[in-house]
Amino acid sequence: MPSYTTVGGRAIPNLRFGYETYGRLNAAGDNAIFVLNLFTGTSHAAGKYQANDAAPGYWDGIIGSGKPIDTDRFFVISADALANLNTRDPNVVTTGPSTIDAATGKPYGLSFPVVSYRDSVRVHKALLDALGVKRLHAVVGASGGSIQAMEWGAAYPDFVQRIVHVIGPGFDITPFVIEMIDVWMTPIRLDPKCPRWGQRRDSLWTRRAFTRNVRARLVSDPYPRVSSAATAGSVLPSRNSRNAPPAVEM
Repeated sequence: MPSYTTVGGRAIPNLRFGYETYGRLNAAGDNAIFVLNLFTGTSHAAGKYQANDAAPGYWDGIIGSGKPIDTDRFFVISADALANLNTRDPNVVTTGPSTIDAATGKPYGLSFPVVSYRDSVRVHKALLDALGVKRLHAVVGASGGSIQAMEWGAAYPDFVQRIVHVIGPGFDITPFVIEMIDVWMTPIRLDPKCPRWGQRRDSLWTRRAFTRNVRARLVSDPYPRVSSAATAGSVLPSRNSRNAPPAVEM
């Protein structure tokens, strides 16, 4: 997209986001299913890029010919949510904090506009319009994808016929969950090494971009190792308290 203005009013020029399609769109444009990636996922929902890939797309077991999401019947689209955190994957081209800001010649880092799932939904709607989709047979998503699916239903109720909401909170993201996400992030924000993430091309930093990937980063000295460990250590007990509402699966 030449430019996109976020829900918060910030403009992102030359916005790019990756997407994949499977199957064919019918003449009426109404046999499309949109698959929404989980928080730590990408648009690679099914199949392999190369025969020797270590694994197929994350929902390969249910997307394909004769499978529950049958590509002989449906035109299936999957697209990256904005600010996708898989910046080390060469197949991920989606604009985010690690993208070079044309105005400065440096990665956006922490100056990248805050984006919400509503922003992703609005951008994806523009994609579907460009592909000729007139109505969605369904939106399907797990975890972070389930939150996007609910947002689709709220934003475009006449465009979406069905919502398949998998391991998600519905519309019930409680104040407890919001606070616990902040607790998970705080140790890293307070670490003196944290600002360096905003200057790294392979930065994982967005306002939410921690969770599972943080543990894989603990072996790299340039990252805030101690605070990352504290964050990872706080996730399990905070999410599994018997007296607390269930946290959002990230």
